[in-house]
Amino acid sequence: MKTELKSVAEAVRSYGGVLRKQPIKEIFEKLSLTHQYGTQLPNYGDDAAVIPWKDGFLLLAADGMMTGLLANEPYAAGKAAIMVTVNDIYSMGGRPVGLVNVLASGDNEQRSLIIDGIQKGCR
Repeated sequence: MKTELKSVAEAVRSYGGVLRKQPIKEIFEKLSLTHQYGTQLPNYGDDAAVIPWKDGFLLLAADGMMTGLLANEPYAAGKAAIMVTVNDIYSMGGRPVGLVNVLASGDNEQRSLIIDGIQKGCR
């Protein structure tokens, strides 16, 4: 059983979705002093940024799409772009009210499939 657990742990550690987040330590260290320039303290461990607004708060979530998923499954990538961000807002107790996606693709078919996935994710 220990061997199986070690194998699973190693698979998670070497997964591309986890590896792409490793630079967060460097980013955190460089941005940790930015709170001195305003009133919003950085909090890099949460699923969404909490921004004071009037008598409440706004939540801001963003996520990147993995290039492998974009290349191999553009429809799924578009859908995931919505699902992941919406999930992050809900996990912080919020309700999604808007969305911004930045899409740059010179491939018409890929772009169309990504947009179809985004549309499906919004329904």
